[in-house]
Amino acid sequence: MAASGGKHEFTMTENPRPTGPRHGVKWPYVALVDVATIDRRAKGPEEVHQADLYVGLENITNGGQFQNVRTAGEAGLKSNKFLFTRSHVLYGKLRPYLSKIAAPEFEGICSTDILPIRPGPNLDRRYLLHYLRTPGMVSHAASKAVGINLPRLSPNVLELFQIPLPSIEEQRRIAGVLDAAEALRARRRRALAKLNSLTQAIFIKMFGHPVTNERGWPTHSLGGVCTKIQIGPFGSLLHKSDYVEDGVPLVNPMHIADGRIRPMKEQTVGIQKYSELKQYCLQVGDVVMGRRGEMGRVAVVGECEAGYVCGSGSLFLRPDPDRAIPQYIAAVLSSSRGRRQLEDSAQGVTMPNLNSDIVERFKLGVPPVHLQMRFADALVAHSELEAKQRDHADELDRLFFSLQQRAFRGEL
Repeated sequence: MAASGGKHEFTMTENPRPTGPRHGVKWPYVALVDVATIDRRAKGPEEVHQADLYVGLENITNGGQFQNVRTAGEAGLKSNKFLFTRSHVLYGKLRPYLSKIAAPEFEGICSTDILPIRPGPNLDRRYLLHYLRTPGMVSHAASKAVGINLPRLSPNVLELFQIPLPSIEEQRRIAGVLDAAEALRARRRRALAKLNSLTQAIFIKMFGHPVTNERGWPTHSLGGVCTKIQIGPFGSLLHKSDYVEDGVPLVNPMHIADGRIRPMKEQTVGIQKYSELKQYCLQVGDVVMGRRGEMGRVAVVGECEAGYVCGSGSLFLRPDPDRAIPQYIAAVLSSSRGRRQLEDSAQGVTMPNLNSDIVERFKLGVPPVHLQMRFADALVAHSELEAKQRDHADELDRLFFSLQQRAFRGEL
């Protein structure tokens, strides 16, 4: 089957092969290739205009929002990229970033680890976006990804994914309902972001900017204020076949959001494998951080997360309590300037990553521990409000996922 530029006869089948998740849907299924095209029109670096907008995996959140999109000139591109327009859905094909699916309202170029999907006349773009982002479809895509270090979903496999297809009018109605529900979730996320900015405001008021260190605090490397910096297990130690449901959770970048650890029951390891990974187990007070792709995903490990396993896409730091406290280090690493310094130090083009040497050399101003403790105490003052906001956000997420299931079963 052609992956780009071709036209396909529109057909529907009651028993498609292979199938994605089915939820008792009353509509017929069609293969994606029958109602959409995966466009892989490449543009070489010599053809790219410096002003072209560039989207990498790091520029799409797991919720499908765009962030920190830069021009091609700013990104310093050196390899082929795919073209996309406002008519496409951008689909990240790299595991564990298969939930990075977005509908751009601008045109530009993207990483070749992002597949631009152009819906045909019988498929609504927003309907397709919402369906591909359902947890069932994300899990299905993950099960089809292949490769050892960075598993990828083949375009030839993606185009055979089965889509429940009601009339175009019904698709637009469903998309409209889910768009409205998603808007509520977005408002709640913005409220949480404001709370996070308050944390940064408290930090700056007490210590100044964490990286520029204009107040002249003694400068140390992270290696000098931590007793341990540990990267998660490499592929030779942990395979997809080691995953079980409801075992000991892994913590990869996708499991760190808004300063919290959000485990997934599908990405856990059994007791036997867990016993082989003791050196990667998290303790209370560790600072766990994503080291691939989107920098600045940081969380402090609490009592509930103690014993979780640091995944291969993450690393953790164990602060020396006589030099630094975890809340201070987490605030530095998750700040805008901290993230920028990490991004500038990261290695690799397709998927920027950090190694232990880079992290150990990271420089930061370090005020006395008693002042850091005052900062931690100040955070407690608004933690209850933040907890309530997060509870509301979690409830909205649960309602949204329930709404998704009903929508694609034809029960709205």
